[in-house]
Amino acid sequence: MKDLDKKAVAWKIITLVCGTATGLATDRVLALVWEKSFSREAPTNPADRRTSWPAALSWAVATGVGVGVARVVANRSAAAVWEVAINEAPPGVLTDSPA
Repeated sequence: MKDLDKKAVAWKIITLVCGTATGLATDRVLALVWEKSFSREAPTNPADRRTSWPAALSWAVATGVGVGVARVVANRSAAAVWEVAINEAPPGVLTDSPA
């Protein structure tokens, strides 16, 4: 296996692990915030007909935005650590793009 292929596989594994861990942690934190804010469990099962549409949709938006933002933060942080450790950008990540 070529060196570039090994780095690409390593980067994919790192982003998968970081994304999964971040997504799970964010989902749990959002559930705790929901429970403290509304004094009831978060509507984590969208098929539960006892949950109102507004509550189910609010939960979907909150988790979508929360997990999305957390994944961006995790991936950018992982890329920064990769660059410091390897002294080059992760495979497929451009560093000279305009802000």
